[in-house]
Amino acid sequence: MAFFLVIIFFPFLLSVISFRLMNRLMVSMATRFCFRSDNNFLTIKSLKMYSIFLYFKFFYDCFTGIALCFARMIKSLALSIIFLPRLDYSFMGRNMEKMDTAFMAYIGYLHWESKHTNAIVISFCKLMLKTRKNKIRIIGSESFTRARNKWQLLFMLHKNPILKKSIFKKNALG
Repeated sequence: MAFFLVIIFFPFLLSVISFRLMNRLMVSMATRFCFRSDNNFLTIKSLKMYSIFLYFKFFYDCFTGIALCFARMIKSLALSIIFLPRLDYSFMGRNMEKMDTAFMAYIGYLHWESKHTNAIVISFCKLMLKTRKNKIRIIGSESFTRARNKWQLLFMLHKNPILKKSIFKKNALG
């Protein structure tokens, strides 16, 4: 596997190394022919040579920028393929993770799951459905209603001991 990666990326590495060496050569030639040093000051020796150097350097830098842009896209594609099973990790970093649609979909799913699997809400909905199914209507005074609600809460906590731990905890995602 590593051998195939070396074969695939060898031309790219060779081109990067050759571009770096070419850049060093161009800068050293420019300093030798275009500039001179007088008492710690750089002055231009030949303005025409300097203009020619800047002309070629501009196109060289444009080509290098485009090549590095493609290299960055290939790297991000490879990383996204590698990290595809791990949706909980955004390979784009903290500042740009909101642009990662897969990561944001995963975070949305986590929020949805935490809201819809809350044990207290599920127990409350079951109790409401049971009450509606039996058509039990208890109408009374305010103190009676408060006492009934406390009794139902006590009964629900007695029947569901796991709720005792989670009733006072705040939701971690919300």
